[in-house]
Amino acid sequence: MKYKYFFILLIYSLFFIPIKLLSQDLGTILNKLENSTFKANLNIETKNNSINGKIYYQKGNLHFILNDGRIIASNFRNIIVYDPETRVAGKQDKALGGGISWILKFPYKIEGNKAIIEPENQKPYKKIIISWNSDNFPQLIQFISDDNTIIYRFSNITYLNNIPSSLFSYKPPAGSRSVENPLNIKK
Repeated sequence: MKYKYFFILLIYSLFFIPIKLLSQDLGTILNKLENSTFKANLNIETKNNSINGKIYYQKGNLHFILNDGRIIASNFRNIIVYDPETRVAGKQDKALGGGISWILKFPYKIEGNKAIIEPENQKPYKKIIISWNSDNFPQLIQFISDDNTIIYRFSNITYLNNIPSSLFSYKPPAGSRSVENPLNIKK
């Protein structure tokens, strides 16, 4: 269960990188991701798992529906994760969400359409690779560690003018159980 929330926060954090702190080249690429309104297919791979679905994103809000029916939605206040199999929805305050701004203190290099960030002696990742298409939109983001690699692949990217805000304020079906701030629960 802990890993589900880790992946959810990692998905969320990809869209909230403080762009102005990055160099112009990488900043342009990440700015495109952060400031676009789009839908795309998203595949997330780890050593032992693969998750596929469709993501909708607009101005800090996202809606990710996985092929198995699970939904991750966030607006400016909350992140909601719904699992139709268990009929449980976790609602987490967004202010407690993560981020990947820690990569900014590490050197990186640009090679063609790819940025390689190498956090020296930093756990858990020894390398982060971001690749983009000819439109400067990230297509591949990899977090590489000694134990595992997490790969985010965006495909079939379609830019949109607007997405209904109701998509980002997801409401689980009636009869679902809700858990408030599950990441704050101490065991």
